[in-house]
Amino acid sequence: MLAKPLQREFQSYCARHKPIFENRVIQSFFRDESNIILLLKSQAGQADRQMALETRFRKHYFQIRFTRYLSSTIKYAALERLRFYRKIDRRNPLIFDVPLSDGRGDRSLGEALTGSVDLFPSDPAVASPEQFQETFTNPCLFNAFSKLSAKQQIIVTKSYALCYKDHEIAAQLNISPQAVNKTRNLALKKLRQMLTESG
Repeated sequence: MLAKPLQREFQSYCARHKPIFENRVIQSFFRDESNIILLLKSQAGQADRQMALETRFRKHYFQIRFTRYLSSTIKYAALERLRFYRKIDRRNPLIFDVPLSDGRGDRSLGEALTGSVDLFPSDPAVASPEQFQETFTNPCLFNAFSKLSAKQQIIVTKSYALCYKDHEIAAQLNISPQAVNKTRNLALKKLRQMLTESG
């Protein structure tokens, strides 16, 4: 706790330099009483105290700037991570969250599976684009899928019907995973466009 004469002297100094002490960085620096004492001694003509005060202020200011830098880095890294996960979620929605159209209300696939219901008792495994296309109940989607190139049909089937990963499809087709990703995205864009046009 500062002695009363020192408190009065500091308050007088603050009043004379009011614009400076409105700055929050200055206010936070002088919350430390040892900095107030250094200031008052430097005003009394002690040059070594003035140097010590300046050194302390530089350190204090650096800490504030470094903390702000770390905060903004963490914030932007978190936002970038969220964007990445949103992109993944849009591209690969959780299969368990898909609603069922089995006439039993608004159940999801996950609820049906955990209820030990045999969802696909007689459905054969989808092994080709033709078999995958036969599972479509939407005629617009059926027609749009048939207009894709053979390569696009194969990649879409392997991605969504057989749940292969890009590197697995790439190994089977002897192409790069980037080519798989690009072809699938083009196919989805084409499907979206054709479905939009067909209304």
